[in-house]
Amino acid sequence: MQLGSVHEYGLAPLGVDLDEDTPARPVNTYAALKLRCTEAVTAAVLEGRIDGVTLRIGNVTGARQPRVSLLGVVADQLWRAQCDGRPAVLRLNPLGALRDFVISPTRSTRIVLAATIAELPGHLFNVGTGVATSAREIGAVTDRSQWVSTELVEESGSGQAETQWQQMCIDRARDRLGWRRFVNSNDGIKDLWENHVEMVNG
Repeated sequence: MQLGSVHEYGLAPLGVDLDEDTPARPVNTYAALKLRCTEAVTAAVLEGRIDGVTLRIGNVTGARQPRVSLLGVVADQLWRAQCDGRPAVLRLNPLGALRDFVISPTRSTRIVLAATIAELPGHLFNVGTGVATSAREIGAVTDRSQWVSTELVEESGSGQAETQWQQMCIDRARDRLGWRRFVNSNDGIKDLWENHVEMVNG
């Protein structure tokens, strides 16, 4: 099973759903590598060499975020402020992008489900919410956090965001895998924080 990424699609016109037939045009190295893996799995499946599938995952919120990701940076800054006994000032690049965020527990549920289906009806599935959510809204959840007093400051970025719009069409996963949409940013942020505290405390 290959875990792909919504970033494989690259830039998309505002308001356009990204379905599995949308041409993939990645705009960074990470997304390009993910696409190469997806293409390799798909080719092997079509040639009958493997029984495989790619789940193309949306922007994940929840535990075990890389520290270089948006939410990983937020968690680390909140933690440092709490340790210092001061309010946190989150200085982030502009958060105007709209993206398809999925919380990690629901992603894991789909991975387990797909792994247990004897004959998958397809080789590529979007796993997201089907809803474009503002990155600013995700940041605002942390701004209202119960862990530390927080001020959210958006600063001028060094360049244009790699994607301004991501909304995945999840019809195929819904119809063939029984995927249901879950949208709860608060749960994802709570899991992110609790996991971060556990990691830094060893």
